[in-house]
Amino acid sequence: METLLFGVWALLALIPCPGATDELFEVSVWPDQALVKFGDSLMVNCSTTCPDPGPSGIETFLKKTQVGKGPQWKEFLLEDVTENSVLQCFFSCAGIQKDTSLDITMYQPPEQVILELQPAWVAVDEVFTVKCHVPSVAPLENLALTLLQGNQELHKKNFTSLAVASQRAEVTISVKAQRENDRCNFSCHAELDLSSHGGELFHSSSAIRVLRSFEFSQHPQVWVSPLLEVGIAETVSCEVARVFPAKEVAFRLFLGDQELSPFLSWEEDTAWANATVRAMETGDQELSCLISLGPMEQKTREPVHVYSFPPPILEIEELYPLAGTDVNVTCTGHVLTSPSPTLWLQGAPDLPAPGEPAWLLLTTREEDDGRNFSCEASLEVQGQRLIKTTTIQLHVLCEYKPDPSGQKSEC
Repeated sequence: METLLFGVWALLALIPCPGATDELFEVSVWPDQALVKFGDSLMVNCSTTCPDPGPSGIETFLKKTQVGKGPQWKEFLLEDVTENSVLQCFFSCAGIQKDTSLDITMYQPPEQVILELQPAWVAVDEVFTVKCHVPSVAPLENLALTLLQGNQELHKKNFTSLAVASQRAEVTISVKAQRENDRCNFSCHAELDLSSHGGELFHSSSAIRVLRSFEFSQHPQVWVSPLLEVGIAETVSCEVARVFPAKEVAFRLFLGDQELSPFLSWEEDTAWANATVRAMETGDQELSCLISLGPMEQKTREPVHVYSFPPPILEIEELYPLAGTDVNVTCTGHVLTSPSPTLWLQGAPDLPAPGEPAWLLLTTREEDDGRNFSCEASLEVQGQRLIKTTTIQLHVLCEYKPDPSGQKSEC
């Protein structure tokens, strides 16, 4: 009986207790922390302490290739890592399976940082936006974006929460423009800190964007005579006040289709342009002034009337007649004057009919030598009476007659 009991106890000693094998082997994976750059590969080694392992391997949705193995280990190449994942490494030993996991973190440095200013030109006291975004970066929770004006920090955003799966790597702020913002440099700095994953610190900056602020609320004013004479040079000007920056205002002046060449000036918040105009065609025309500053343009028009009114033509039949000679003095309107002017000839007995010349028949005398004759033409243009005058001098010659006394001569 004792012999039988001893045999039963011996058999029970050969049967492992439940859980004993489970405690006898371990499963491990190398590396124990995986940080992989977007698109790169990762080598993973799965091993066990089981002396005679059974089925084993890894479970992952990544593309895997077994590249090596031994009695207690297997090595795999994971290719084209493009997102975070969890890999399971498993071994079985004496019918019991154990596994361990590996968290694979994919990272993508902020290689491209884009800063946008909207609008690039903004009116003073209007709002502009500063927007920064990184098209490709991971992991987002390790990213920080900082908006800078010059070297001054405007705003910093940390992406510590991924509660919204569609969260994008961007930050936007709104700022009211002031004159002091004109020509300020704006930039964005991105930092990806992977120290918590055993990695390094990556940083990158955007290109600098320059903001332009301006004031341009007043309408320009044009100064020009309402009447211009063909071929006669006149000065015209265009001015705008309460404009900033005044020295950058651009002017374009036109008379009809003829573009003028302005001379630009500015002082404090006022800018103006002067130009010389010489009209070549008669009729109603328009002087226009186009002012631009950045994206803004304003145009002012002023009507003008161009007329032709050359001086009248004054003719003396003979400029150097002998005393006692009859000469005709005639005054006519110029052929280019339209309509015909009203003429008045000094010394003429009557005013001529409209369109007719004025004339005077004169018997010259010695005292007429050096006498000035004038002809006046008047023309009404757009309700204004214009006057042009032409003068001419008569020279009377004397016929030499010796004095009987021999002392002097007379005409």
